[in-house]
This record gives sequence, C-alpha cells and structure tokens, in this order.
Amino acid sequence: MNCLLTGASGIVGSHILFEWIHKALVEKTVDHIFVIIRDGEKTAKERLINILQDKSRPGFLNEFSLETCLEKVTVIPHDLSKVSTKASNANFSLLFGFLYFFCNLITSLKYLIAYPTSLSNIG
Repeated sequence: MNCLLTGASGIVGSHILFEWIHKALVEKTVDHIFVIIRDGEKTAKERLINILQDKSRPGFLNEFSLETCLEKVTVIPHDLSKVSTKASNANFSLLFGFLYFFCNLITSLKYLIAYPTSLSNIG
C-alpha cells in the first residue's frame, strides 16, 4: 500500500506520518509514504528530518535509524498553494495511479480545485 500525505509538517499531519511509518516499519502494511512538504527557510527534506528527530516523536522510532525511516518516505517538495491546474492534474494523476490512500491536511479547500476528481483506487 502506498500513501500520500499533505500537511505532514503540521501537528496532526506529523502524527499521521508517525502512524504510517509504524505501519511501514513495524506492521509491514504500508509499502511507501509520499509527503508533500513546502520548501521554506529549510528545504522540504530538512523539514521532514526535523519532524523525524523531534523529541515528541513516538518511542518506536528509536529502534530505527533515520536512514531506515527515509527509505520508506519520499519527500515531494511542493507548495500546493501555487498549483497550476493543467500541469498538476497530469502530475497528480500519475501519482494517484499507484496510491492506496491519500490524506489531505491542507488548511484551505481552495487548493483542492486543481486535483483530479475521480480517485477510484484511493481508500
């Protein structure tokens, strides 16, 4: 099962990310996790690493190296507030083609306009 998460750098999103990493590394029910994180003062990957190393992370992560966690997570550096409808529909359609689960935690529904509307394979 492949999963896509937006909002992974937020409080709720990071907890969902931790749960999916647990399912990937411990339960072996998630194959891979894709996270869309915006670049800022730090790169998207640096922001993900900060989340994975934060003192609030769950204890099970102490049993795995950072590298092991990163093997299960792909960062997609992107700002969804700057989505181009035509380009995004094509790119996200390719991504959605092999996803099982999509969790969108963005703060404004106006960003959903650019996404494809038929996502029949996503639970």
